[in-house]
Amino acid sequence: MEIKKKILVVDDETINRMILKKILVDEYEVVEAHNGKEALSLMEMIPVSAVLLDLVMPEMNGFEFLRIKNNNPKIASIPVIVITGSVDNE
Repeated sequence: MEIKKKILVVDDETINRMILKKILVDEYEVVEAHNGKEALSLMEMIPVSAVLLDLVMPEMNGFEFLRIKNNNPKIASIPVIVITGSVDNE
């Protein structure tokens, strides 16, 4: 049995997490977080290979998550792919 790499999907929208999980589940073990704060906690406990990150979330948005993650040597090297449905150019 092949051990799948873990990928962390961080999005406050349940439907977005469900869609991404459905797309990725054949190739990856999908771990989910509903905001940046929860994602950082999970990354301290569970080794993940990559993060799919929404930028617009309550409690801790994606920008704050990236700032904190990139200043933590234990998790700074984990790649992050930004995914967002925001139409705001900023």
